[in-house]
Amino acid sequence: MLKIKTTPLLGGFMIICGILFFSACGVPNCELAMPAEMALDSVNGQNVAMEGYDVTAYFTKQKATMGFAKFQSTFQGTKYQFESEQAKAMFDASPQKYLPAFGGYCAVAASFAKVEAAQVDLFDVYEGKLYFSRNAKAHKLWLEDKSGVRSRAEGQWPCLVSKSGRKL
Repeated sequence: MLKIKTTPLLGGFMIICGILFFSACGVPNCELAMPAEMALDSVNGQNVAMEGYDVTAYFTKQKATMGFAKFQSTFQGTKYQFESEQAKAMFDASPQKYLPAFGGYCAVAASFAKVEAAQVDLFDVYEGKLYFSRNAKAHKLWLEDKSGVRSRAEGQWPCLVSKSGRKL
């Protein structure tokens, strides 16, 4: 039997190699097409998206802004709340423009074929789309490789919707 003596340096090197290997290989992409009649979005018990935060404000104010029930729209069965009638009108005119990518779930988690709730204040608008992160570590990973994370998450998203989504 071959014995390998490991040192802290060797152990650390092996961990780094493992991380690089799995980062390069990634999680295999889903073979399914996106189910057109299904959706997966981050909602609370009242079916309100993004804990009631105004999704248009991420684009117009670059910050998380709480919406109000009196300024509410429903899109594909999900309720969205806004801080003003003007924000509601913007959403109603072009809902696809403001919908969060990956249903408002963490983009990094989606890239690893997981559905994880995101923090509403950890966000990024990248190439016209709104992305969220579940914690500071995930947000750092997102900021370091936006294109790669998005690509991997897009490959996983159809399976996640098929597995955990709801019928429209």
